[in-house]
Amino acid sequence: MIIEVIKWIIEGLDSVLKWMLITCFGYTGYRNAKFGRIEVHESITSKAREILLKAKEMAENMGFQVLHGIVDCLWLKGEPVMKLKEKIEKETGMLTEVEAYDWIVFLPMLDGVGSYNRYYGRLSDGRMKIRGIMARKRDTPDYVRRMQVEMLDVMRNTRTLEEVRGLEGKIREIYERYLKNLRNVDPRELVIRRRIGKINYSRKCPEASAIEAYRRLGIKLSPGMEIGYVVLDSQRWIAETEWTAESFDHRYYQKILEKAWEEVRFAFYF
Repeated sequence: MIIEVIKWIIEGLDSVLKWMLITCFGYTGYRNAKFGRIEVHESITSKAREILLKAKEMAENMGFQVLHGIVDCLWLKGEPVMKLKEKIEKETGMLTEVEAYDWIVFLPMLDGVGSYNRYYGRLSDGRMKIRGIMARKRDTPDYVRRMQVEMLDVMRNTRTLEEVRGLEGKIREIYERYLKNLRNVDPRELVIRRRIGKINYSRKCPEASAIEAYRRLGIKLSPGMEIGYVVLDSQRWIAETEWTAESFDHRYYQKILEKAWEEVRFAFYF
């Protein structure tokens, strides 16, 4: 029991220190920060890039294939990974962690290159790791998130990309079922949650319409607050609050469903 409490305290402190450092790093490059200084920000990123490139070269010299890399992560293919880990830690003085994947899918950016912050894959312990896709995003409607999670749960039982590609028909059936049932969905399952940066907009957008709907209810909003709304008409950008919406723009949400499907569908063809 005592060991578990100590472990819990250490994990909590580790999390606090991590996010404190991340926040401080962000503010060093923020132009309006009172203690920000762009030279410090550039120095930190320069050092990180130097360590990343050094680790990449070590991996390639040991025969690893470098699939991707960003800031503090390298995705590699090859063995022996533990010897590489020891070498990187010895040469850079940085402690590292290893996550083993059975398979991973990097979604493409506009230029066709794999994105470093939009991917999903199966870890060797059977868990799925997802970053940047709709199941992970806070503003994704529950109905859309549920569809993508269901798809990924099916894919989680595969050990290779070949097995994943064999699931295309089954995954497509899930998409078609959600698409077919969309018209009967309760609008509360289609709520989009966004953190607003301002309360006055010079152009038409769903956030502006939602803020006006909140005002009609007598709810005062401030920048930084999170609101929930349902899009009623995407042509005129009419939105209602999550409590008052009684309908929704079917075509608009159909496109969101399609986008979530495309993120998963990419695994079958890349």
